[in-house]
Amino acid sequence: VAVTLSYSNEKIELDANKAITLNLASGKYEFLVTEKKYKFTETKNAELKSRFDKQSISFNLKDKIDEENAISAVRTDKSIEGYKKYVSEYPDGKYVSEANEGVVFLTGQMDSTLVMADEKAFNLAKKRAKVSSFEAYKEEFPKGIYVNEANEQIKILKQLDKDAFELAKKENTIGAFELYIKKNRDGLFIEEANVKIEKIKAIIAKRKKDNDAFEKAKKENSIDSLKVYLKNFPRAIHTKNAKAIIKKLEDEAHKRWVANEEPIWQRAVRTEKIKEYKKYIDTYPRGKHITEAKRMFRLLEKEQKFQLKAPPGFRYIEGGTFDMGSSKGSGDESPIHAVKLESFYISKYEVTNEQYAKFLNDYGSDVVKSGKNKGQAMIYTDDWGVTFDGNEWKAHEGYEKHPVIYVSWYGATEYCNFKNLRLPSEAEWEYVAQGGLKSKKKYTFSGSNSPKAVAWYYDNSKSTMRVGAKGANKLGVYDMTGNVWEWVNDWHEKNYYSRSPKLSPKGPSSGSAKVLRGGSFFEITNKLRVTYRDFSYPVIGYYNYGFRPVKTVN
Repeated sequence: VAVTLSYSNEKIELDANKAITLNLASGKYEFLVTEKKYKFTETKNAELKSRFDKQSISFNLKDKIDEENAISAVRTDKSIEGYKKYVSEYPDGKYVSEANEGVVFLTGQMDSTLVMADEKAFNLAKKRAKVSSFEAYKEEFPKGIYVNEANEQIKILKQLDKDAFELAKKENTIGAFELYIKKNRDGLFIEEANVKIEKIKAIIAKRKKDNDAFEKAKKENSIDSLKVYLKNFPRAIHTKNAKAIIKKLEDEAHKRWVANEEPIWQRAVRTEKIKEYKKYIDTYPRGKHITEAKRMFRLLEKEQKFQLKAPPGFRYIEGGTFDMGSSKGSGDESPIHAVKLESFYISKYEVTNEQYAKFLNDYGSDVVKSGKNKGQAMIYTDDWGVTFDGNEWKAHEGYEKHPVIYVSWYGATEYCNFKNLRLPSEAEWEYVAQGGLKSKKKYTFSGSNSPKAVAWYYDNSKSTMRVGAKGANKLGVYDMTGNVWEWVNDWHEKNYYSRSPKLSPKGPSSGSAKVLRGGSFFEITNKLRVTYRDFSYPVIGYYNYGFRPVKTVN
């Protein structure tokens, strides 16, 4: 289509799809619209100015051009339906009379029987209201009177079909797609609807499987079962609920875990067994006692190894550093000072009357036979200890298991030398009395703050008592508090602690009295303290003097 504006012999090509605005002040305007052989001319002049009372006027040529195109197409097609369509679209059109005449002319050319058959077929298609029906009509009457109407109906039905399927998709249920199929037997989306139905059925089946698995896991009510559920159904319906239940079960388990920590730890502390510490370490790798548990586990492992090599009746003592002395006692207990010791073995019990009597018989004398202490008396007979019947030394009946008494420091030392043992240093004795590395708490008495639990002393005894009858300390050593005073190897010096070396102190190099530790059955509680120091001359054997030996770890 070409649109030309002529003005003062000048031609301007214009866009026919846009409105044209002209200045009507003067001159004559001519619009020329041409298409094929058809020509339309319209002239407007300046007199329009007075009619519209404006200096300009707008013309929209698109409708006029569309109408020209429509009649041109009908003239080419020359069909009844084409003419009817023109009339329906342009009832006031310029070519209505021509179109009506074309309908009359073409209808007159058709056989009346054919016209009736055409109309009957079209009405039947309308009654069935299906795309296939209208397609069948068009196939039977390709140039029928109602072909254009059939096309319109097909277009409408296809749109309705599409709308119905879109509605079913929006609802996205088996029922919605089945209803679409039922109402649209020849619908364009039947196959797609069936695919959708199968997918929904698969989803429903999967959801049922998901639900069943979740209900089973929930019934079992275990973290493992719920984690298996989540693993098997990575996009599970109940993921959130499963995780919430797992969190709840984990919180409950954690509470039980925390609640059980202290009892398990206390059992390990009470039994001091490697397996109990191992149980705590395995169960509570980040427990509040884990550092101490690992320390004790290593200590017990080493102790177990060396305990196998210990002499009968001896305990292995792992060496370490401890604070020796006290600021609360008499002057010779201070100052408190750090001491580091090597490992050693110590007798669990004080040497008994029967043990010492056997030694005297084996030794063959009650005085030191050789060495620098030659000729020194080792023991004095009494009614509680040992006696000589003219042939052999014997423990008094009923006192066999009581600690030996009336033994001098020389007698204690010679016993140790004879058995390849030695007396403990004062530092070693106090280290064991405090509990060594096993006791983090510094007790007043050896193994307890209550003397009645661990000691025979003035309030509960009138003589020596059977060794090991009271409770042991943390190292499994008995009677380090009470029963009898115990000789140690060191010379006594009141101010020795102020100059004592840190590493394995042996006491002063000389002196007149030897140190006694631990108190006895005859003492009040003040003298039972693990830090209390007493002393006596080495030649003296008294009714409450005894000893226990140690052995160096090779």
